[in-house]
Amino acid sequence: MGYSASVATIVVFAVALLLVALFERYRLIVVGLAAATAVAVGWVAPGQLLPRGFAATGSVIEWNALALLAGLLVYAALLGALGLPRWAALRLVTRMDRSPVAVYLALAGLAFAFSMVLNSLAVVLVLVPVSLEASRELRLNPVPFLFIEILSANLGGSATLIGNPPNLILGAAFSLPFAGFLDHAALPALAALGVSVAWFLGRIPKKRPEGALALPAPPRLDRAHSTIALVGFAGVIGALIEATTLGIPLWVIGVSAGAMGLAIAGRRFARGLLQDFDWSTVLFLLFLFVLVGSLIETGVIGEFSQGLADTGITNPYVLGLVLLWTLALASAFVDNIPLAAIAVPLLRSLGPATGASTGPLAYAAAIGMGVGGNGTPIGSISNVTALATAEREGVQIGWSEYLQAAFPAMVLGLAAASAVWVLVG
Repeated sequence: MGYSASVATIVVFAVALLLVALFERYRLIVVGLAAATAVAVGWVAPGQLLPRGFAATGSVIEWNALALLAGLLVYAALLGALGLPRWAALRLVTRMDRSPVAVYLALAGLAFAFSMVLNSLAVVLVLVPVSLEASRELRLNPVPFLFIEILSANLGGSATLIGNPPNLILGAAFSLPFAGFLDHAALPALAALGVSVAWFLGRIPKKRPEGALALPAPPRLDRAHSTIALVGFAGVIGALIEATTLGIPLWVIGVSAGAMGLAIAGRRFARGLLQDFDWSTVLFLLFLFVLVGSLIETGVIGEFSQGLADTGITNPYVLGLVLLWTLALASAFVDNIPLAAIAVPLLRSLGPATGASTGPLAYAAAIGMGVGGNGTPIGSISNVTALATAEREGVQIGWSEYLQAAFPAMVLGLAAASAVWVLVG
């Protein structure tokens, strides 16, 4: 395709992202119309939308990532419906009622750990109310607790294959194993977590004011369903760990996880899981893949990667750091899902053009998008949701306050993650 088609796809893509940023509630409509335009004018052929073969490859749409995301969303909803995350959070926090620092550290650790295996959006929905209740009863400023939950949730999501949609996209595109993320992304994420925790720790008083902590008791669990659900989830994680070795496509694991989640839910929860299922995120990602496909087919991604190659940077560590910081700063202002969708074809072109191995670059991209999302209130959907939830409870954090507190923590976290990535990448 010619130069005019390349310019047109860039314009359509940029306008779509701008409208998504300005009108978040209409993002599905905006991206859907943009994707339909790309197909209608011939930038993406209809035949390029369908998967090929059992491995479900050969399409501009990453069907493996979509199916895995959908299945994990169903299973995460099941765990939430059973009350397991909230039960664990309240049980841990109530045992630390004598120390605000201990509560702060517990919430940071929970947010990070939960986000390694659950969607970070679900994590903040569970933990933000818990932290507000804890700070209210402790008569403490809730803002530092909110900040550390947001930052920890985003960082935990960047540590594993299933922690957030960008990792799923990168993992499915480059067949990155579950263990690979633990080896190459988890330690940089932990380094960024340590810096973030230290940054806000000075705002937490060492002793709480007089008065009893009166958090609600943890909800009673359906032990039978909860045990089965946890065993099933362990099976899903095990399948993901062995997927590359056994040659199992990720879509198979995603469909199996969703079906198993609905089966365990039974009549009691299944209807609620389907009603609450986040179809908008899955469809948004599907349309976005089509839109990014137009950038691939018109040569925009190839030209950009060639431009990077022409800089003469061939050292994989330098190239990885460039990607890590560039995507991190972009992720502070652009949702990391479209960034991940762009990163896939960029890395596919950049690796051969520079001779660098794609795997380490993909891990660097994942780390950058995970850490960078902490920089602004709109850096990730988790940030937006957490701040909106807090505002409904009377705790408002404006752009200025957020940037003053979180942006320096993000930059320091990037520095720490970069240093560790160089060692383990």
